[in-house]
Formats: sequence, structure tokens, C-alpha cells
Amino acid sequence: MENFDSWCAKEKAREFTTGCMENDLDIYFKKWRVLKLTESDFMGLGDTPTMSSDWVTFRQSLRDLPSNSDYPNNLSVAGFVPLDPNGQ
Repeated sequence: MENFDSWCAKEKAREFTTGCMENDLDIYFKKWRVLKLTESDFMGLGDTPTMSSDWVTFRQSLRDLPSNSDYPNNLSVAGFVPLDPNGQ
């Protein structure tokens, strides 16, 4: 799994854009958030109950971020987008 900055850089290269513009960060964040939630969904399946409280907190913080009053303006500010429990 990747952090938001790394993923955004790859996404903008894939889309042949000249940069991850401030007004595009909201779109990139939402795509990345869906990816991060999807990548960790398996941890919450009934047959593999391995989701730690750290992961539960991380996933909830991703869902809650758009309701933050500083969203989307602070998406490019270090630390505004949380790192997952693996530090990514």
C-alpha cells in the first residue's frame, strides 16, 4: 500500500497530467481513499477477523476526513492525510 503523496504522483503520471493541481487533489484523494479501504477490507471479513484497532481507527479517519473543515485545502499539508498503521 502507498501513502497519498506517492499514489498521487503515480496517478498524475498515468493520466499524463502536468501536475497534481490543488483543485484536483480532492479527486485524487477520493480515488486513493477507495483504494486504501479496498486493500484493507479483507481484514474485516468474518472468516479472518484480523483487523486491529489501529486499522479500524485509520479506516474511520479516512471516511471522516472529507467532513473536516480544512478539507480539501489541507490535502497537500504534511500529516493531514493519515498514514496507515504500516506507515504508508
